[in-house]
Amino acid sequence: VYPRHSHKPRAFIMKKWAFFLLALMVSAQALAVTVEGKEFEPSVNVNGKTLKLVGAGLREKGWMDVYVLGAYTETGSCRPANVIKDEEVKYLRFQMLRDVKGSKMASTIGKAFDDAIPDDADPSLRSQRDVFKSYFKETVRKNQTMEFTYAPGQGVVFRQDGKQLGAPLQGKSFQEVLWSIYFGPKTCCRELRDSILAECN
Repeated sequence: VYPRHSHKPRAFIMKKWAFFLLALMVSAQALAVTVEGKEFEPSVNVNGKTLKLVGAGLREKGWMDVYVLGAYTETGSCRPANVIKDEEVKYLRFQMLRDVKGSKMASTIGKAFDDAIPDDADPSLRSQRDVFKSYFKETVRKNQTMEFTYAPGQGVVFRQDGKQLGAPLQGKSFQEVLWSIYFGPKTCCRELRDSILAECN
């Protein structure tokens, strides 16, 4: 009489593989950040570069939830000075939680730009600010996406729901002031900045 072959080893191996794959999926999901139902992937490909998620946070104004902001850089540095100043591809993604009129967006970001601009800044930066403000003509709708992308030598490109707004604005100085709005010592949104950096590791 020949002994029967047990199927337990095969079943055991399959269960181990299933557990391993599940663990990988859970791990990958754990690296993503979700804020107010908006998910930010742990990495994105922008301009041919893989960018790391610095973090994401909620922008509140009074009692209103306005948008969720996710910040990405090549190095993924957690230091605000590096997020602002490092010469690398960097990317800000705004996921809107409510409608904001173009005129309101322009005036708000214009004031924040003025607050962040250095006292000894070149006058050309204020001219760029005015051009930047002019890009916000249409209402930014709830669930739409705003994107600011900086690439060395190419400047900052702005997109609303995938559509480019105007021409790229050139210069490292402009990029640094723009990113300082969110990460600098005179940030418009201290709680937002702190929430983003709290996610960084």
